Amino acid sequence: MTATITVTAAISGMRGSELMEIAVGSRREPVEVPGGGCRFRLASKVVKGRVFGGQPDPVLRSGRRHQG
Repeated sequence: MTATITVTAAISGMRGSELMEIAVGSRREPVEVPGGGCRFRLASKVVKGRVFGGQPDPVLRSGRRHQG
């Protein structure tokens, strides 16, 4: 499990506290992107600057990424 957490942290840039909020079944369906690749997403909670325990990520809840 430690290797999985280490690799996910390195690739995603998520903090340890955010990684610990990932629950079973939080993997979203892959989305194909131009050029033949896929984008993989996880449903998790945003912890930094939020109430204790975190809040659902609004980007993943809405299904699109905020541009800004």
